[in-house]
Amino acid sequence: MIYKTVAKKIENMINGTNYSIGDCLPSENKLSKEFEVSRMTIRKALNILSSFGMVETIHGKGTFITNKYFQHESNNPQSLQKYEGSKLDKLKSEVTKFSLINAPLSIAKLLNVKEKTKLYFCTRVRYLNGQPIQIEESYLPVKFFPNLTLEHLENSKFDYIKKHTNIKIKGSKSIFKPILSNGEQQVIFNLKKSSPLMQITVLNESIDGVFFDLSFITINTEIYDVTYYFLRN
Repeated sequence: MIYKTVAKKIENMINGTNYSIGDCLPSENKLSKEFEVSRMTIRKALNILSSFGMVETIHGKGTFITNKYFQHESNNPQSLQKYEGSKLDKLKSEVTKFSLINAPLSIAKLLNVKEKTKLYFCTRVRYLNGQPIQIEESYLPVKFFPNLTLEHLENSKFDYIKKHTNIKIKGSKSIFKPILSNGEQQVIFNLKKSSPLMQITVLNESIDGVFFDLSFITINTEIYDVTYYFLRN
């Protein structure tokens, strides 16, 4: 879809060195001329960025940058097990919530589905060597996972997708954001009030351009960290 491509281009423009948080973007007319698309396409692209919390449109004033993100796109999303190697036998997932919900508007926008679309919602606490290292909250459209069970979620989600669905994974988009822990996270991770955590928003996409999984992964950085190695082309 053209508007998604345009959204990515505007996103790259925002994350560049020429713009800062609080700056006003060029008008829809100027953006439509720059990217050689219609104003409607620009509006749809800006709506995507608004759903990510990157911009805010104020009627009569313009569209303003509210956030800039460090982002990483991967064409090979993998489960936590793949990164633990020899520690596999010490890794455990505990499903604490698993339910069928109607997509709230904020989640529907990110998954590019209609509001109140049927979704599976699950929360998993990931343990390594008996210690909680991650809290993962996932939203998955039911139509892609008709046979999803609690047992699948207690193991590798991506192994289930590859073996039991028709989804061909294209890649994922990850947004890293530092947050302050809330009460529930403090209890799970045994942390002091307002301890800092790292939250990664992961949006997984199929080769058909469909978003099939949205996950918010909160990491206890006191005992676990995530390392990415970026190859320079």
